[in-house]
Formats: sequence, structure tokens, C-alpha cells
Amino acid sequence: MNWKVVGNIVGFILVIVVGLFIFGDSFQKQLTSVMNQIDQVDEIVVDGKTVFEGEQAKPYVEKNPVSFIMELSKKERKQFVNAPLHEIEYRIDGKKLYDVHILQWDGDESEWQQWIAQNHLDDTVIRTYSFMKEGQPLIIYWPKNRYILWADTEATERLFEQLNG
Repeated sequence: MNWKVVGNIVGFILVIVVGLFIFGDSFQKQLTSVMNQIDQVDEIVVDGKTVFEGEQAKPYVEKNPVSFIMELSKKERKQFVNAPLHEIEYRIDGKKLYDVHILQWDGDESEWQQWIAQNHLDDTVIRTYSFMKEGQPLIIYWPKNRYILWADTEATERLFEQLNG
């Protein structure tokens, strides 16, 4: 009987390890694919509508879409407005390379500062890799993998200026 329990435990651990290996490898492939192909993006779709194609899309594609990533737990995700402000899809020859959601903070400035401190984020990092709309912080969120993409935001800010301009 003890061998059966031990066998079940070892089997369970093996399934978890293999699952983590497969998930980690899959995520790494996705991230590498995005980084290697970002300069080939030729279409930007915002909220389901193509807004830029061909060479017109180039100025609105981040050259470095990921400087580092941070997982956003379900609890932390609730601190942002439920519906994304925008959904942006980056495509190459009509096929989706990746998509992101622009999330808006749902609290006040002191709660934002507290969240930054809790996640050990440097204020310089926040100013560099996030941006503001009407005084509310916005972040770039990769919903497929539940990560915040801390990255350059200049091209994304230009995209919003064009959409709202």
C-alpha cells in the first residue's frame, strides 16, 4: 500500500515538472518569436479594426516590446479597470504575431505608488515603461501569458495620439 502512495506522489510530481517544462518552453518560444519578428509587423489592429498597414504601421510598433516581464496575478489584475482600454494586435502578412491589452489603473495615485512599492519596482522603471492618460497610469499587458510587458512605450503613445488626435 505504501508503494502505491509513493508511486502516485512520484507520478504527480513528474506530471507537474513536465507541465512546467512544456509551459516554460512554449512561453520562451513565443517571447523569442515576438522579439525576432517585431520588425516585420505590417499591420496594427486596434479594438478589432485595422488602423495601420504596410509602412504606415512601422512608426507605431515598439522596437523593443519587452525589456522585462512581470506576472500579473488574478488578484493584481483586479486593481486595473476590468475592460481593457484598448486591445492591440500586431500582425505579419495577416497573421497575428501577438496581442496586448492596455490596462488602466483603477485606483488613486497613493494606491498606485503602494502597488509599485509592493512589487519592488523602481520609480524610474515605472516612468520609463508605463504611460499616463488623464492622470491614470496605463500598462501594456500580454493577456495570453498574464504578463505585464515592461517595455518602451513611445510607439504605443504615438499610436494613441493618432487614434485620439
